[in-house]
Amino acid sequence: MNILEAQAPQQHKRRFPTAKRAPLHPLGTCRAMAQLIFLPQRYRPPEALPMSSPNWADFLAPNPQAQFIWFGHSSLLAQMQGQKIFFDPVFARYASPIPIMAKRFQAAPAPLKALPPMDWIIISHNHYDHLDRHAIGFFARQKQCRFAVPLGLGKWLAQCSVSKARIQELDWWQFLDVSDAVRLHALPSLHYSGRHLFDGNRSLCCSYALCDAQEKFYFSGDSFYGGGAHFAAIGQKFGGFDVAFIENGQYHAAWRDNHMQPQDSVKAALDLQARRLMPIHWGAYALSPHAWNAPVIASSAEAQRAGVDMLTPLIGEIFSAHSPSRSWWRDKE
Repeated sequence: MNILEAQAPQQHKRRFPTAKRAPLHPLGTCRAMAQLIFLPQRYRPPEALPMSSPNWADFLAPNPQAQFIWFGHSSLLAQMQGQKIFFDPVFARYASPIPIMAKRFQAAPAPLKALPPMDWIIISHNHYDHLDRHAIGFFARQKQCRFAVPLGLGKWLAQCSVSKARIQELDWWQFLDVSDAVRLHALPSLHYSGRHLFDGNRSLCCSYALCDAQEKFYFSGDSFYGGGAHFAAIGQKFGGFDVAFIENGQYHAAWRDNHMQPQDSVKAALDLQARRLMPIHWGAYALSPHAWNAPVIASSAEAQRAGVDMLTPLIGEIFSAHSPSRSWWRDKE
């Protein structure tokens, strides 16, 4: 394992950089939360979403192209040059500290116990819809599994019985050789961290690039668009990506300084020089009072206008950068 600092000095601070805050909108936030709590069915699919059950033999077979499985929301499993790498694995029934909102639409396409052993778990930030304590505990029992997390988050994983030797904290613009053939880059993300009222921005938020000699992929985590300068800088540094997995959902005017609107997701893909855009951060939990498929409907229309190729596989489907796309989500409007 080789970790090197690429550009920026480490930010060993009590608090970490985040989006420039717009004025808070407490009334709008309270109204949105009340809608999600008292009218949850309004924002859920009317029936079970179509899913594919992963064929693990196909997924694990040697392949020069990276293979992926989307588990819904931002949980993305990659197989690249034999490395099994899981970004933000969340299987929780509720993406919330209390089970009164953010209930999962349906079970994941495969339970934790059915997964092949993992090589790496990659975490973008510590919000409940990206960091699942139970899932971390499950992977902690796999002694070969290692963890890459943003600065400041290693202590939390250690409390979940992950040995410190298996945790690598990363600052923006650092990279980590996860194998001889695959490199992971930690990159900027304009978002905030925190799991309760008193730990705001005590750990960093990251996006990531996953690269081998043939392909480059971008994983956004959560990020405010903020003019797009950080996306443009990433796109320029890497010379574009085969696929950009970009946040696309759970937006609201009351928290517009922390999440992207659908048109922002497309603009980010353009800034990143991505050949294809795959919208993530939707399809599993309702975390904002909009229709469950409103984000992908809106971003699809915007992508078509902008000439951006969109990739929308079924949840649980094995796909690559070159897989055909289909608008399965339109059948459930």
